[in-house]
Amino acid sequence: MVRQVTAKLVSSWFEWVGVDYIRDWPGNSPDLSPIENIWALIKRRLRGRDTSTVPKLVAQLQDILENLDPSLLQNLALSVPKRLQSCRKKKGYPTKY
Repeated sequence: MVRQVTAKLVSSWFEWVGVDYIRDWPGNSPDLSPIENIWALIKRRLRGRDTSTVPKLVAQLQDILENLDPSLLQNLALSVPKRLQSCRKKKGYPTKY
């Protein structure tokens, strides 16, 4: 209930100050965030590695991040417009992303 009231207040304020925004945008769209794909990849790559201490975990994360293929990151960034279109088309329901 609080979310709905907050959303209505924010929408009203946008209207009042003249902010242009997408009125039918879904309130919660995790499909829009390419970082979710990266988190999933990191979790998969951490499996089987020694992360028993914080320093070991940090070292493993650094190794994974340093060895990410730059084209993967570029493709994820370039997928944002398609993610936006897909999310609007599905009206907030899950997309292929």
